Amino acid sequence: MTPSEQRLLIVCAADFAAPSEQQAFAIAQWVVANGGRAMISIRGETASLNAQGFADAEHIEILPRGRLRGRAPDEYSRVCAFRPTAIYAFCPRPPVVAAARRYKAVTGAPVFVHFEDNEWGLAVLPRTHSASRRAAWTLLRAASSFLPEVYPRPTDASLTWVVAHAQALDALTPALAREVTSRHERDCQMLLPVTARVASMGTTQEQRSSDSDTTVLGFTGAVFGPHLPDYEILLKAIAELQHRGQRIKLVHAGRLARRFDPARLAADAGVAPGTVDYRGQLPVRDARAILNDVDVLVQPGAPSEFNRLRLPSKLQTYLASGTPVITFAVGFGELLEHRVDAFLTRSGSPRELADAITTVVSDRDLNSCLAVGGPEAARRLFDTERNATQLMRHLEENGETGER
Repeated sequence: MTPSEQRLLIVCAADFAAPSEQQAFAIAQWVVANGGRAMISIRGETASLNAQGFADAEHIEILPRGRLRGRAPDEYSRVCAFRPTAIYAFCPRPPVVAAARRYKAVTGAPVFVHFEDNEWGLAVLPRTHSASRRAAWTLLRAASSFLPEVYPRPTDASLTWVVAHAQALDALTPALAREVTSRHERDCQMLLPVTARVASMGTTQEQRSSDSDTTVLGFTGAVFGPHLPDYEILLKAIAELQHRGQRIKLVHAGRLARRFDPARLAADAGVAPGTVDYRGQLPVRDARAILNDVDVLVQPGAPSEFNRLRLPSKLQTYLASGTPVITFAVGFGELLEHRVDAFLTRSGSPRELADAITTVVSDRDLNSCLAVGGPEAARRLFDTERNATQLMRHLEENGETGER
């Protein structure tokens, strides 16, 4: 099947304010640009697409899903009229799996499933949750069997269906692909992501003076429960540097869980007041504009099971920006060369991260090397044409193997 014959239906868990859905949109952009058709099923606001400033959004069909039973009034008729050649489920979680099952039932199209996180770890409720919060999550998990849209974490049922019925599986990192294969005794191909194009770049709220004596760090990412320990590493590293007498500031753009207060998180970590510039969730084009207005881009992280299996989506644009990048060595970091593509941390210690920041900022030769190596790594790992073509080949080759 040529790209122009492809009619790809991508099923997502949320709307386009989320990074996974932005990567799904990038795939749809490529399909449409190559003469095919793409439809994206989302749970959330369709207006989130235009708000992000993506290019070619008008050529991609957006299918909103209902909030409870998961079906909007014209959902089936639109899917049937679209006649998908493949259904690509963007994670094995109840809302996505339930929608993919429905679409498969009414169209007969094969379902492919994409893994991008430690789904088995996310299925376990954190011990840090209060008793009442754990009880609420347990109730929602039980309800997901008949109201799948209410529970965003994977369940045994959603994973079981995927293993039994998906035509083929793929994952974002080598480690995650190996984990899927080991746990489910199904082949899982490693496929690197595609980055969405934006229509135009925005501007940041504040331009930094080039001769400023303050080191400015950039972090553009959401902070929910699984991300909190890593974000605290960054804040504690900043506090450590300030304790050493260094002038340092953090610019953070991204969504925070409602129970997190950015000022409180910074204060609890010992960060000096007024040195965390939290800008909230920004459209993609504005968040990307920040990348060139800081000294160093940081993706903090410990060598945890969560990080061992993932690729933080921000690294696609971090590396391409030409601003030096510090990230962790596990997971996607396996594909990067230390001190060439990025500066890699290994322990998850705030002191180690603080030392890494100091090294990158003070060593001009290293800084220059990373400014060149990052974009080269982005071209090597995130080439749009190559990665999208590999995905299409994955769908075509496995689509011919017959019904599972």
